[in-house]
Amino acid sequence: MSVERYAIFFSPLPGTQPAQIGASWLGRDIDTESAMMRAHQPGLSLERAVRIVAEPRRYGFHATLRAPFQLAEGVDQKAITDLTALLAARFAPVTIPSLVLKQISDFVALVPAAPCPAIDAIAAACVKATDPLRAPIDRSETRRRQAAPLTERQTLLLTRWGYPYVMEEFQFHMTLAGPLDVSEISEVRPVLENHFKPLIGQSMRVDALSLFHQPGRDRSFQRVGIFPLNSHAPVIQPSPERVSEIA
Repeated sequence: MSVERYAIFFSPLPGTQPAQIGASWLGRDIDTESAMMRAHQPGLSLERAVRIVAEPRRYGFHATLRAPFQLAEGVDQKAITDLTALLAARFAPVTIPSLVLKQISDFVALVPAAPCPAIDAIAAACVKATDPLRAPIDRSETRRRQAAPLTERQTLLLTRWGYPYVMEEFQFHMTLAGPLDVSEISEVRPVLENHFKPLIGQSMRVDALSLFHQPGRDRSFQRVGIFPLNSHAPVIQPSPERVSEIA
């Protein structure tokens, strides 16, 4: 039986430079669902380039704000769409002052050079608001997550929110490659630095929430809605302690 999932991501708006750079690296345009011609990467064969982006390609160029989840019984796409629109209206756009490359476990991602509490607040709100709409995670998903392994706190967050990397464990990141072994990371990093040079060290404006849908666990995520953040809303800057209290 196919399991559909939904997620709330930040993904650069169609036609923008970040969207084009990300799509040309992953080889996929999430809005047209067309295959993109990958830019030639010196020192990286096409076969290898395809392999190292296979996992992030399924999600598209994005940062997770609300991790993928299955809708609860009786909840439909309209409910999650309406909720995402309401969430977007609550928050002002946020500008990340600078992006850097970072290794996270066996993946490489673009992350903010410094903490961005306003984005942490948006992510926490997405988790809290969508919780009543999600189906409980099953035992197989729990076992898969716990194999990471998780800290005691992350295990508690998994039990409460259905995902371990939320609230104070959340980190805004845009995955570019992985999973990779240690030697691959050292080889691939210069290639990433070259391709994403226009974005590294530059600011990025988080100006919309995007609702994504995955028709089945073996399928790619598709963007089904874009909801601009509210330029008239106050910018929320909670302290790290406040983000923890949300849990």
